[in-house]
Amino acid sequence: MGFFDLFRRKAGAANIAEAQSPQYGLITGQGVAPAFSPKAAVDNYKSWVYVAMSKNATAIAGQRLRLFASRQQGESLPKIAPYVKLSRDEQHQIKMEAFLQKQKAICTAEEIVEICDHPFLELMHRPNPFRSGFQFMEQTKLWLDGTGNDYWYIVTGTGMMKGIPVQLWTLDSTLVNIVPDPKTFIKGYMYGQPGKREALRVDEIVHHRMPALRDRYYGMGRIEGMWQAVHGYQAIEKYEAATAEYPVPTTLIKYLNGNLTPKQRRELTAEWGRLLNQQAQRKSNLAGVADSSFQIEKLSFSPKEMQMLKGREFRREEIIAGHGQSMALYTENPNRANIEGAIYIWGRYELDPSLTRISEKINAQLLPMYEGGDRLFCSFEKVAKEDEAFLLKQDETDAKMNIRTRNEIRARRNLPPVDDPRADDLFYNATPHSLGDTSESDDTDQNKNIDTGGSSDGLPGLINGKQIHPTLKDTPIWIYP
Repeated sequence: MGFFDLFRRKAGAANIAEAQSPQYGLITGQGVAPAFSPKAAVDNYKSWVYVAMSKNATAIAGQRLRLFASRQQGESLPKIAPYVKLSRDEQHQIKMEAFLQKQKAICTAEEIVEICDHPFLELMHRPNPFRSGFQFMEQTKLWLDGTGNDYWYIVTGTGMMKGIPVQLWTLDSTLVNIVPDPKTFIKGYMYGQPGKREALRVDEIVHHRMPALRDRYYGMGRIEGMWQAVHGYQAIEKYEAATAEYPVPTTLIKYLNGNLTPKQRRELTAEWGRLLNQQAQRKSNLAGVADSSFQIEKLSFSPKEMQMLKGREFRREEIIAGHGQSMALYTENPNRANIEGAIYIWGRYELDPSLTRISEKINAQLLPMYEGGDRLFCSFEKVAKEDEAFLLKQDETDAKMNIRTRNEIRARRNLPPVDDPRADDLFYNATPHSLGDTSESDDTDQNKNIDTGGSSDGLPGLINGKQIHPTLKDTPIWIYP
């Protein structure tokens, strides 16, 4: 059934009673208008809220989604889907992440490969005819930050593609209501305006949800979490806009001897205006002259009003922090250390957890709809990556201590393996740097410290008193003096 058929289907088809969550009601049970609603969150998607939410959304949408398949002992690798093998080091990292997420099937897998071409990857690249994959993920993150909930409506295919997702659509989360069920937790969903709602089954919706304490069904968005800061910032902006539109006079001229006639008041105002106009044209200060009957008084904001305007800066920082960011991302002249640290913290505690929430829902609800989906899982590339200088130092240490082979180190850097069997040997790194044929004189002078005989029990021979692997004991080795 297509997405647009959703609006033509009768509400009673799914046998779901229409329900409305209190958080979406216009009036609470006490008859008081709520201070916050998802609709209010959408209306406040502007100013610094817009800046922070858009930065999160574009960062999320720019991360590459990868699809993997696991093989248990005794199982075969995929026979149709093209795949590439992963290094032992990368497989180990994937299993460690799966262990933290309690994914036992992945942790115990004999082998993990990356799927290069699959209908799921095509779907995420082009979820529907009107949205690209980037736009789709942007919209997903915006709804999550804005209202705490995002709903994917799944359109399945027909014929050969029966039961397989062929389109994904993001629904307006302000129009979705969850129908609770005492046995199955969720009975279904209702979508649409009051009086024109359509019933949706549980298997038609992928509900992405931000964590919340007050509600078991609906998530809590960023805007609601910092509603006071958002509301306070908007109030300051409205005050400044009103001040600019209806400015307060900067100068007050007091007449000390009685009252002025309307004509005198107009003449005095016009004279003062001409003085200010001349000053503006000449770009220089002109002296204003008044007799003893007049007193000139300068008007300005009170200390209380100035303190309120200064609060704009604190509100802005609160809004930025509420989106998992820091002001280092917005300063005019940041140094490299500050900006790199800010990006790492932003990725570590905001972007990567958000990507994990999305990928876990995909693994739980979307991928099982494909053939062999129990062996498929996806994950996004990490945003917060370790310091490259530290990783290079770790590679050097692992090579010296025979922890990883050279090809494993090359695989971490996405380099092709060396076509040499010794590059897959842990003890290869302990040999001298240059390999090749040596002359007879070299053998007597340079290689006098080599003992390649080994012991009778098959233990390796010695080079300068150090053990070498048995597979290398007959290899001619050049020893530098």
